[in-house]
Amino acid sequence: YSTRESKWFVRKYRKLYNTEPFRSKYAFKGYDVTYYFLSAMFRYGNDFGRCMKYHDVNTIETHMMFEENEYNNYENKYMQGLRYYRFKLQAIKE
Repeated sequence: YSTRESKWFVRKYRKLYNTEPFRSKYAFKGYDVTYYFLSAMFRYGNDFGRCMKYHDVNTIETHMMFEENEYNNYENKYMQGLRYYRFKLQAIKE
């Protein structure tokens, strides 16, 4: 809950559902996926599928990096390494 976006989301989630978002493993993921695709549709219109590899937005938890596969579809190829350091979960930087 350290970023401005996550604090905003947690505050709204608590108010709406009267509970903590970490109790549902889909709270942050659902928000991120919805925000990602709706912002792509808003930015690129109905043709947003062809622009997925260029669409980069700040999400709270679930990062996305789409690449076209051999079937002319797009897959999320993002992978992130995480570690615990001093009792905090951190992204491993390359």
